[in-house]
Amino acid sequence: MDTAFRLRYRVQQADGTRRAMVLEDPDGTFYLFSGGRLQVRMGSFSTWQRVSRSLSRARYAWQVVEGGDLHSLEALPLLEAQGDGAKDGAGVQTGRV
Repeated sequence: MDTAFRLRYRVQQADGTRRAMVLEDPDGTFYLFSGGRLQVRMGSFSTWQRVSRSLSRARYAWQVVEGGDLHSLEALPLLEAQGDGAKDGAGVQTGRV
């Protein structure tokens, strides 16, 4: 997969042990990335909103990442490991989706 991904949302558990990101490809398809790999292809933004509502019940506060650079699949594990302090050229806004 040679696709570049834009980081749209990120979350981290309070103790920092788990992180996840929601990515968007150039076609507008959303993906959940966690544990160093793509986990789920969610399809459209509306699908992501339904998933987000379920996850928010588990007390995860997703951060909205505005703008941002495109990242290769190979670069995503490092971006995930950097957590909330990642400097990816994007402004981060905290809140529920």
